[in-house]
Amino acid sequence: MTIKKHPICTGCTLLCDDVEFEGNGLSIASGVDCTVAQSFIANTNQFLMAASATTQNVEELSKSICDSLRSADAPLIVGLNHLTTEAQQLAWRIADIAGARIDTTLSKADRSSIYALQRIGKVTASLGEIGNRGDLIVFWFCDPMKTHPRLIERLRQAKRQTKAAVNKRIIVVGDSSCATAKVTDDVFSVSESDAADFIRNVRLALRDGGGGESPSGSLPKEAEQLARLLSASKYGSWFYGHTKIIAEQDDVTLASQKLVRELNDHTRFVSLALREDRNGASGENVLAALGGFPAAVDLSMSIPQYNGAEYAAETVLENGECDFVLLFSGWGTSGEIERLSSAGKAYLAKVPKAVVSSDVPFGLDSEYLVQVDRPGVNDFGEFCRIDDVSIAAGGIVVGELGSATDFLRLVFERLCSN
Repeated sequence: MTIKKHPICTGCTLLCDDVEFEGNGLSIASGVDCTVAQSFIANTNQFLMAASATTQNVEELSKSICDSLRSADAPLIVGLNHLTTEAQQLAWRIADIAGARIDTTLSKADRSSIYALQRIGKVTASLGEIGNRGDLIVFWFCDPMKTHPRLIERLRQAKRQTKAAVNKRIIVVGDSSCATAKVTDDVFSVSESDAADFIRNVRLALRDGGGGESPSGSLPKEAEQLARLLSASKYGSWFYGHTKIIAEQDDVTLASQKLVRELNDHTRFVSLALREDRNGASGENVLAALGGFPAAVDLSMSIPQYNGAEYAAETVLENGECDFVLLFSGWGTSGEIERLSSAGKAYLAKVPKAVVSSDVPFGLDSEYLVQVDRPGVNDFGEFCRIDDVSIAAGGIVVGELGSATDFLRLVFERLCSN
């Protein structure tokens, strides 16, 4: 029996480092009171059991994938969100040599935060700073008790027990029936169809009265009330999810980030995207650092090309613009595929592809299936937390397939050899 105390839990992008895991044979266990962590553990155990019966020749598989990348006219590499930072860097180098298009995730649904950042920037902070200094937390169209169950608990565990840190006021804006709404101080019930009007009225209330009250009294009381709470805080934080609006047309997320900017005329306010795309933030950082653009990059020409969603994986699949796909999959990939358009799903099903997976046998009827260690369990690479802090996933040693980094290094070396 092997026991590792306090490795990083990669069940969600909160990356808790105080979870005690126990490894025994081909399974892991933990008594942590977190539904996401327990689901991650159950899925991991299924994967470890299935992988234990796997026989694969990684040398032959790396050669076959390398040959497919060389012979393809328009390869697509996607799924960086399921890789460690080290593996993402290798995936970029492979895409550069192969002249491929490369993207972080299959679906282009969660790009709103990227577009908002490109247009107006962002005001951000670490979770530690929010925990120690913040007195107000707003959850805008997100449900952390469902997606990141320990977030509120961690934000309240401030090292500096200041009055603001201990007595945080928590507000939910969005679905009043969500799990988070049951444990917060204030709930503003707003439907997605009314979100644009509501955020505009909050901004108007701040502009007209400075303290959240319009001189004419013509704005909705709920908007004025929220504006007063926002401007009265000493240090506020705005956690936002993603609406169902098409990312390129999502003016609501853009407006919420403008609001955070404007709030800094009255007080200190920061914003963080409550992401569910595993290591997607790291993937965007890697692509931006190595190619200048955070996602959806075309490397088929002499220099990296980017044009919004034009080279996004979903767009490429919808238009049938690739003839080979190197897909990295992990826990949650099935949900990403479900979010694809019908045309994207249909083309993905028939295009030649290789799948490098750290999930329960996930082949998608692919020509090649490579099973690799799961990040945080056997793969000890780095992950990026929701506040853009990189953390080494310590992991628990249970079984041994080899990491995606090791496999991609084989592919990269083969590509470089010719």
